[in-house]
Amino acid sequence: MKLLCTLSLFLISATLVFAQGSKFSLGVTGSADFYFIDLLTDHRVEEGVNYSVGASAQYGFNSNLGLNFGLRYATRDFVIDHNFRVVDPGDPLIPKETTIGLSYLDIPISINYLFYSKPPFDFFFTAGLVPGILLQEEESTQFEDGRKVDILDITRDLNSFLLSGTLGAGVKYRLLDNLALILEPQYRIYFNSLGLLNEQRTPQLFSVSLGTEISF
Repeated sequence: MKLLCTLSLFLISATLVFAQGSKFSLGVTGSADFYFIDLLTDHRVEEGVNYSVGASAQYGFNSNLGLNFGLRYATRDFVIDHNFRVVDPGDPLIPKETTIGLSYLDIPISINYLFYSKPPFDFFFTAGLVPGILLQEEESTQFEDGRKVDILDITRDLNSFLLSGTLGAGVKYRLLDNLALILEPQYRIYFNSLGLLNEQRTPQLFSVSLGTEISF
């Protein structure tokens, strides 16, 4: 989290220098992320709901077109239900489920296009790329006898860098001339895999983000 705060301050400072005398805005955002991952396994995968939080800065080329930069701390957690046929429910050698906890620093870069405006609402499309840097990996396996073991087995050899493309649309509700709320659903597909555990099978993501924006 210290890294996220430091990079957020750097992003905001750089934007302020770059955009002096131009139309620009700063914001904070959070999202609920629905993650879909196809592992190289016959066992059941439960992705659950993940989240991301962070800051953003937008530079407006004109009234309709803008370039958006962001920094977000994102979780990508899931559980593997091993579904082994168990003869002895207390067998200490049979894994029951494995919980995977992954966190990334996502750096979304996108173009936003305002296609319709009816004050106080603005409607826009967005498309871009999201480089992602692996920050932390955790893995815990529970066995049939209730014992838990924390060891990086399934998550070994993870890719430390992921790249994904995004498409989305959103609505901006202007509370004031320079203050707005933003709701943005977005679809993301990854161009590379997590690592050996889903080699040649790239994840997908659907997210719904809510944020605030201050314009200058």
